[in-house]
Order: sequence, then structure tokens, then C-alpha cells
Amino acid sequence: MAKKKNITKKQNLKKKLGQTSASKKTEVSEPVSSGTEKAEDNLFAIEPIEDDLARVAAAVTELEGVESAKVPDEEIILSQANALSKIDELPKYGGDPLTGEELKQQLAKIVEGWHSMNGIDDLCVVLNMALQALHGMEAVKTTIGRLKLMARKGRYVTFKIPKKKKGEFRTIDAPCSELKNIQQALNFVLQEVYNPNAAAMGFVKGKSVVTNAQVHLGQNFVYNIDLKDFFPSITSGRVFKRLLVKPFCLNEKVASLISDLCCYQKGDNKVLPQGAPTSPTITNIICEKLDFKLTRLAKAYGLKYTRYADDITFSGMKNVFAEDGKFCTSLRNIIENEEGLKINSDKTRLCHRGMRQEVTGLTVNSKTNVSRKYIQQLRPLIHNWEVKGYDEAQAIFAKHYAETNIRNLRFKGEHHIENIISGKLMYLKMVKGETDSTYKSYANRFEKLCNETFGAGSQNPQTLLTPSMDDGKVLSVLNDLANLIETNTSE
Repeated sequence: MAKKKNITKKQNLKKKLGQTSASKKTEVSEPVSSGTEKAEDNLFAIEPIEDDLARVAAAVTELEGVESAKVPDEEIILSQANALSKIDELPKYGGDPLTGEELKQQLAKIVEGWHSMNGIDDLCVVLNMALQALHGMEAVKTTIGRLKLMARKGRYVTFKIPKKKKGEFRTIDAPCSELKNIQQALNFVLQEVYNPNAAAMGFVKGKSVVTNAQVHLGQNFVYNIDLKDFFPSITSGRVFKRLLVKPFCLNEKVASLISDLCCYQKGDNKVLPQGAPTSPTITNIICEKLDFKLTRLAKAYGLKYTRYADDITFSGMKNVFAEDGKFCTSLRNIIENEEGLKINSDKTRLCHRGMRQEVTGLTVNSKTNVSRKYIQQLRPLIHNWEVKGYDEAQAIFAKHYAETNIRNLRFKGEHHIENIISGKLMYLKMVKGETDSTYKSYANRFEKLCNETFGAGSQNPQTLLTPSMDDGKVLSVLNDLANLIETNTSE
């Protein structure tokens, strides 16, 4: 009876995955270890994602229906966000977090396991150690069968979010929660075993938009370039070939599986998705040769060079940036002809000292600083709270947030003004420093308001101003937080 029930579950899963041929059966039923587990235990590796795949398939169908309907952009975005939220309903992996010493030991095991890796079974062990490091020693583990299934049948939900420039949209390809967890573990491992080029500033431990901007302080000229369709321009074949050589030197089976886990089918090519946890780290790996060449080019012309994801910046005291000059000609040849990437000419800009020079959103004329608009967004939040009280200030903020922030519809729940203010102050502190007079003034006013509203010494939002994290983690968190809160307030 139990055997019949298992067969029925297999058949139902096959239907959801679109598998009908006998050849598929051996792939799904592949042993998940070196023969130590029973054949029927293989179902355990598949059943946890059955509902997840069905949910994502339903979300994709809903998205396709929304996109084909003739409705306003705002309604499309709202419907897309609602459909996308269905892939995040599965419970997150849990377990008690590791202590500092336990995490240190786990990281050492991960690095050792990676460098001694010979096959897919070894990769599975390394990823499971990463899952434990991320979620605790009781975290749910992955299996060889699950890795292969996600590499072959990992689902994505594609949706659009508005960019800051009105009328423009960014396409996001979000993996289903099962694949996302695997990608997070893989990304964790890659960041432990790979040290990117010194010029790479984005998605690197200990670096941020601030460290990127600081390189270009006090220069007469700042030249910014944006790469077009950055993630989709990197194919799975390119990722595969890069993993075969130093410093990875993986065998073909492991390199192929990793590239399949990190990429997905888009049109005729399998490419890096903009929305996968692994994509930024993979781009740093792929762009190592680009960073080396552009660093050498910059030194030849007495310039400074950094890259934050697809944002490239050069700066110097002399203007060598003529469109038809030797520098720009060499630059285009390296990026487009040698490395196969494309420059977005619409976002190429040259700023001299008399203008507002910006690098990754921060001004760099004399010191790294936020824009005036950022302060103008922060000021009324605190002022409304001081003058009108917390309840009315929160009501005003919530109304404005609901009307203007369709970009962040995925973030569920009620958004509180104190959390937004705290986040903006954290970012201000990161950029300007804790001794800056502007930061100290707003931080003191905010702390006073929190004490009056929530009680002196309460564990409410003021604790966010002094998080118990090291600087590297704070910078990483704040980079993401800054993007979230940038449009959450009005002037």
C-alpha cells in the first residue's frame, strides 16, 4: 500500500514538472548518496519542493495573464508583486545560529572542502555546510538529487519594477524559494573561496558605495560608464569555462552543475538572472580580466578606476576623456570587443570639479556626502513627528508610502516611520561619520522622540543606531537598506 502511494506521488510530481518520458525517471530517482540510503528515501529530496514548484507555476500563469491584459502600469506592477509573493510563502530554513567560534570553524571546513572537491557529492557536502553556517546546525540539507532537479527544472518568476527615472522599468527574474536557498548557500561559499580584483567594489566583503566613492575624492574629472544588460550578457557557457580554470579548477561535471544552478533560459541563451543571489558574485568572477585590463589602462593615463557591479568609474586630474581620443577608443575596445560587454551611451557622463561629481549616488567633490535630496527627505519625517505627534506623523507617512512606493510592494506588513528614519540615519552615519554635525543633530532629535514615545531606554528603533555587527556587515546591510528607503519619504 505504501509502495502504491509513493508511486502516485511520483506520478503527480512528474505531471507538474512536465516529465513524460522514461528517461526522465532515472534522473529524478537518482540516488542522493553513495548507496547508503534506500531508494524510496529519494522521494524525500523531491517532495519538499513539490508544492513550491506548483506555487511558482501558478504565479507564472498569473503573471502571464496580467501582462497580456490591457491595464495601467501601476495595476500590472501591483498584480505582479502579489503573484510574486506566492513564491516566498514556504517557511525559511531554521536552527539555532552558530556562535562566533563555531562559524569560524565552519568557514574553515567550507574552504577546505571546496579545495578538495572532486565531484558533485563533494559539492553537496560543501553547500550543506554553508546552509548550516547561514541558518544553524539544524538547517534542512540539500541532496544531489535536489541540486540536479533545481539545475534542470528551477523555476523563475519574471516581473518588472519601476526605476527612479519615470517611465523606465527594471526586469527581475526571481528564483523559486527552493532554488533561492541553494543559490544563497552557493553564493556564501563563492564569497569565502574567491577574492575579487581590488577594483571590484560591489558585493565584496568590507566594501560599499562609500569605499567606492572615496577612491575618486578631490579629482578634477570624474567619468562614469554604465554597462548595458549586464547580467543577461553573461552566459552559462562563459560561467562554465571560468570555473574550469584558476583559482577554481573544477572538473566539468561540477562546473556544469554550478553554471546551471546560477543561470536560466532566456530566449535562445542561458544567462545570469537579475534577481538571483549568486549573480553579483558571479559577475565579479567573470569580470576579473576586465578589471585587470581597465586598471592597467587607468594607470597608463594617470587615472583611478573602480567598478561597482555594472557602474564603472574613472577619475583624474587631466581630461583624457574625449569621445574620439585614445583613452576612450581603448576603453571601448576592451569592454565591447575583448570582453563582449556593451556600454550604455545614454548613461555615460563626464563631470568636472565645478559640477556635482557623483559616484554610486554619493558626491565626491571634496568629501563623500549624500545628496541634498536625501537630507530633504529625512528632515520632514522628524519635523512632523516633533510638531504633530507620532500617530499623525505615522499616518502621513503611511499614506505617502502607499501612494508612491509601488517599487517596494514585495515588502509586506505595515511600514513604520521610526524604522525608515532609523535606516536613513544609519546610512547617513555610514557616509558622513558618527562625528558629523548633521548626523549628530538628527540622531539626537530622533533619540529624544523615541524616548518620549516608546519610553526611555526602550529596545525600540533607537537600538538600530548602534547595531551589534562588525563594520563589514553593517556596510553590506546598509547598501541594501539605502536602496529600499531611497523613495520612501517625501520632501
